[in-house]
Amino acid sequence: MIGKGGVNIARDTAMQHVFGYTIYNDFSARAIQSREMSVGLGPAKGKDVVRGHVLGPWLVTADEIADIYKLRLVARVNGDVVCNENSGSMHWKIADMIRACLNGRAIAPRRSVWHGHGRQWLQGRAGRHAQARRCDRAGY
Repeated sequence: MIGKGGVNIARDTAMQHVFGYTIYNDFSARAIQSREMSVGLGPAKGKDVVRGHVLGPWLVTADEIADIYKLRLVARVNGDVVCNENSGSMHWKIADMIRACLNGRAIAPRRSVWHGHGRQWLQGRAGRHAQARRCDRAGY
């Protein structure tokens, strides 16, 4: 979550604009997304589902985290661990993402910048969870 607005934020000052962190969960309509990806469109409508973007429920201020790249990331579905990673394995670092997303643009306080993560989740999902596969086929 952005706490200090700005325009054309430089990488070396980007983290000064971060107020805090929360969980962001974007639900995908995999049936739609797979059609989009097969023709090179990217996950456009597959990520644009009603109530498909959830933030929270808690926000941790930036000063409460000693090192954002030393956090354990665990996701479970019905008690089954589907992702167990470290935040240090992020491909895009937060400062780089803020700089890239806001190049030529402004951002105001209380806005959010979302970062995806979870390669193990994507790789392990298909075939491991009947409910997830059922939703994929239904196009939810």
